[in-house]
Amino acid sequence: MQEYIKFLKDKSLLTALLVLFLMELSMQFGCYKPFLKKNSYAANVNRIADHVISKANELDPDILILGTSLAYQGLSVPMLNKKLEPFNLKVQSIAVPGGEIIVQGLILEKVLKTFKKVKYIIHVNEAEAPWIDQRIPSDATLAMISEFNRIRAIEKIREDKYDVSYPELSFMLFKFIAYRRDIGDAILNPNRRIKDFGRMRKNVNNNPYEYENEYMESLSLYNFETIEKCLEITTPFSPIASGSNDFHRDALFKTCNLAKSSNLPLEKNELTKIYELRLGNLYNFIQSKNIKIINVFPPLPSYLEFVNYPKRIEFWEKEFSHLIGKNEVINLLHLIPKENNPDYYYDLIHLNRKGMVVFSDKLGDSLIEYFQKINVGKGDK
Repeated sequence: MQEYIKFLKDKSLLTALLVLFLMELSMQFGCYKPFLKKNSYAANVNRIADHVISKANELDPDILILGTSLAYQGLSVPMLNKKLEPFNLKVQSIAVPGGEIIVQGLILEKVLKTFKKVKYIIHVNEAEAPWIDQRIPSDATLAMISEFNRIRAIEKIREDKYDVSYPELSFMLFKFIAYRRDIGDAILNPNRRIKDFGRMRKNVNNNPYEYENEYMESLSLYNFETIEKCLEITTPFSPIASGSNDFHRDALFKTCNLAKSSNLPLEKNELTKIYELRLGNLYNFIQSKNIKIINVFPPLPSYLEFVNYPKRIEFWEKEFSHLIGKNEVINLLHLIPKENNPDYYYDLIHLNRKGMVVFSDKLGDSLIEYFQKINVGKGDK
């Protein structure tokens, strides 16, 4: 016992513990946030939330776009604002790439403390989401929700019935654990991290919106008719098509690989029940704020016909009717014409700039029809 006490009093040990404590304390106060790996899940959710809040004086929205990367890359805030200008309505996007329902709920709660005028939420739904929801939160989800108020994040994770234990809770409570991979990457590639930080400081986004899709690359640059062929010609280190780049080729490979491994049922099961609970929690919060929900099903490429999205949307309308039945539902699944369909998509899931323009234009027209239907006149809200 004496040796054990002597060990605990050892100066080397105490110094190491003090350093770890001070590092954890500094990270808890956000000192490491500016140095997070570019486009990591934690960095993305911080950048999006912080940017739109910082631009509240320039763009104080009446409408918020909520969703994942389908909304993030697929919708243009400037285009929608131009469309709705006659109605004196302003749109802002808080869509988060990879953001599950719990992430969408937490970022919404955060920004609504600043945005007091919001009357509508455009929720861009992923039709297959009820079948791919998870009982245990992924590391990506944990990384994002740990960037919000931790007490609220833990409350929310319990409300949404996630199975969590000590590893997940410690991930949310201790930044040193949450950032361990990010810190490891920074140690291994310090020059790249410093360059990314320098570019971020130099290329400041002065636009009131956080992102505008500028990708001109498309599926049509790679000639394939099946998912198997896509995987064959986009494997890492395979030739890059003219007009493409390695980042685009890799994104295409990842989404094709994801599509191949997607063998989802269509019937109701335990995962759809969990998703129904989580979607209900989100919608109950929105409606408690006297905010109306507009459900949008986005366009998806013809390559994904085997996923049977029309049947999945029918499932939403039937099984989730108590959640979306009273909302406006805008189904734009088949918006992109089959002719030259690949020209409008960046990869097997996301739209490129050409597709974004078509999606944003049509959604804008649909919103105009909706606001006219509910008698929101020009200059009214």
